[in-house]
Amino acid sequence: MINLNPFINLISAILSIYTFCLILYVILHYLFLFKIINPYNQFVQQFHIFLIKITEPILSRIRKYIPNINGIDISIIVLFLAIHFIKDILYTYLYV
Repeated sequence: MINLNPFINLISAILSIYTFCLILYVILHYLFLFKIINPYNQFVQQFHIFLIKITEPILSRIRKYIPNINGIDISIIVLFLAIHFIKDILYTYLYV
């Protein structure tokens, strides 16, 4: 039997990094919304574009199935729960 622990740890680390990027995406969105940081700063703009490119493909797929509730987008919450669920499945059923 193959020891899958390193692969499961790698997948878990990738999911944790992606979760951190989602948190940064939400924080940056609210900083733009409340005009705390300048959205025309080149570094901030490039960082925001990077976060959009890695988060929006998955969030747009979730938004197809779950509409906004009274103008509130809950796709990020659903994605956080899905990532946590996937990590629980990895550690419960595949971790040896």
